[in-house]
Amino acid sequence: MRNDDLSRQQRLWAAGTVVIRAFRPAMLYLLLPSVLMGIGMFFGNRTAAEIARESGSFYYAIGALFCLWLFLKRRREQVFQEVAFAVPKLDRSGGKKLALLAGMGVCASLTISAVLTLLSRLGWLWSDYTASTSAAYGGYDRLLVIITNIILSPVMEELVFRGFMIRRLEGWFSRKQAVLISAAFFAVCHVNPVWILYAFAMGLLLARIALREDNIFYSMIFHIGFNLAALPISVINGSAFWEQLLFGSCWKVCMIGAAAGAAAAFIYRCYVKEEKVYD
Repeated sequence: MRNDDLSRQQRLWAAGTVVIRAFRPAMLYLLLPSVLMGIGMFFGNRTAAEIARESGSFYYAIGALFCLWLFLKRRREQVFQEVAFAVPKLDRSGGKKLALLAGMGVCASLTISAVLTLLSRLGWLWSDYTASTSAAYGGYDRLLVIITNIILSPVMEELVFRGFMIRRLEGWFSRKQAVLISAAFFAVCHVNPVWILYAFAMGLLLARIALREDNIFYSMIFHIGFNLAALPISVINGSAFWEQLLFGSCWKVCMIGAAAGAAAAFIYRCYVKEEKVYD
């Protein structure tokens, strides 16, 4: 907590210490896969584009799993308590809430995909969103790409951003400030300008879920549902017939986006009515 009796220098030092400690897991998570890819480039004599396309998911998975092992190797229970992680009871109430969050994530993803696809087709975006989505689920080992994008990435990002970062930032900043800082960094980390457009809002929503439940397991489920929706979109975009049938015109994309948006709003209203589920 902030202490008004501290001098300006002491406050800066205390705030800096909190920020460094809060960002340390995220930096490890972001840098370790990149370092491994760099090693692969050096010994494999490949360019960055080649190794990202051919082996990016492999190096990400190895780096992310190694980070997870480092986080949990000595103090698993302490870490779970710090980041507020616990597997809830899968009774009728708890299972319903998880299903609502997964469904809301899928519908939110479809809505955002439709909006960005329309903007891209109208020439209002500086990159092709469809191509960006397809590239995310491309690569040589499709199964590994699916596992990393749908399961490993959401789990690690919730652990790092909504777990370590927000909880540690609250050691000095207010909860609102901690959420905003985490969401902003989460958005910037997506690098692609198209994805940054919605990553900040996603960061805010994921933080709301995690803090409302006091458990990042729930935000993980929403995040998994969100990423899951990109898989069928990628498959459809890979087939000229199905892409033309479902996404062949702007009005078709608009209808899909509107339906998914309405469903997401309805599911969200159902979710907020649910009582908090305690273990």
